[in-house]
Amino acid sequence: MNILIVNDDSVDSPFLELLIEQIPAEHNCHIVVPAEEQSWKGKAMTRFGELAEKTETINGRTVHCIYGTPADCANIGIYHNDFGLPDCVISGINIGHNAGVAYIFSSGTVGAAIEANIAGIPALSLSQLLPNELFDEWINNRSLTDSSMDYFRKQLDQVFPKVWEKFQPEIQAKNPITWNVNFPGKLAADWELKSARCGLSFYGSCFKKTDDTFKHDAPKPQEDQGEDSDVQIILSGHVSVTKLDMRSFGQDKIDF
Repeated sequence: MNILIVNDDSVDSPFLELLIEQIPAEHNCHIVVPAEEQSWKGKAMTRFGELAEKTETINGRTVHCIYGTPADCANIGIYHNDFGLPDCVISGINIGHNAGVAYIFSSGTVGAAIEANIAGIPALSLSQLLPNELFDEWINNRSLTDSSMDYFRKQLDQVFPKVWEKFQPEIQAKNPITWNVNFPGKLAADWELKSARCGLSFYGSCFKKTDDTFKHDAPKPQEDQGEDSDVQIILSGHVSVTKLDMRSFGQDKIDF
């Protein structure tokens, strides 16, 4: 199978290595990620300018690092590789969840997966909920402790094979749909893959003003309280799976 891996947290993301570990060696794996973090970029693409590239190696695999957005990386990876169009695109694993409509539209991880769908390719968008203290650790230090990484590696060892198994029929059918998967901060003892709807979660101001400048400030979301929402499913320790079909988006015509 020909697989393209992309993300929005850049080549520095410790979760990129965890994902690469999960891909069996027999698959052709092409990896194209931003050279610098590109969170909250949605599906933005670079219209003007040139995108430089450098390469690094992770777990023996070449990683193409593009100075561009996640959707740039997806498009470049889809059309500029050694094997032609990929069979699927895996985007992530995002540092932090992408649950709730406000975050789904903002997410560079989801945006890269949607770029795959535009090319007619099925995609997995993978995101990992982090407890606040671990998220702060990542933001402040650009790293996670060995004990935290050991936990997430063991969790992924349990979860990813089941997600991958469920995704196989979509790959074989070549359905150009994104399956948005969110992992909980800690798995429940009886955890399951649970079908979810996009939670109606919203936020207010994303910026703090200081003197004459504005700086991004973590918004305080209003979370959907429905038990079948992606947000509540991951908060209960389960893995949420939401179908994002861009071909059904905006197809309900207004009855004048």
